[in-house]
Amino acid sequence: MRWRLRRWTSVLLRGGSGEVRVIALGVLAGVVSCVPPVFLLERVLGCGDVPSIGAGLVSVLGSFVVASAAIFAFDAIQGTDTLVFGTSLACAFLAVWAIESVRAWRDANPRR
Repeated sequence: MRWRLRRWTSVLLRGGSGEVRVIALGVLAGVVSCVPPVFLLERVLGCGDVPSIGAGLVSVLGSFVVASAAIFAFDAIQGTDTLVFGTSLACAFLAVWAIESVRAWRDANPRR
């Protein structure tokens, strides 16, 4: 197990396989772009705060700007594999929101 972890970290850091690095960067960008709305949702679920429409709009726009800036920066720097990067970003974004929506649904509908 330790050897596999070293192998993958060396691939990501040294760039042994181009597509693995691009996918990992896309997943990282997707997770980072989820931070503003997830923070707002966690604040509502944890503390019971009532968010305003403005706070929700700012968090969604912030998420969009971060994701768009990541795709633009990747395309400007790398120039190739932008589709792979964008797809992995979108998949990570949707995976995080799938998990968060299940958590919110469970909190809204407790078992009897």
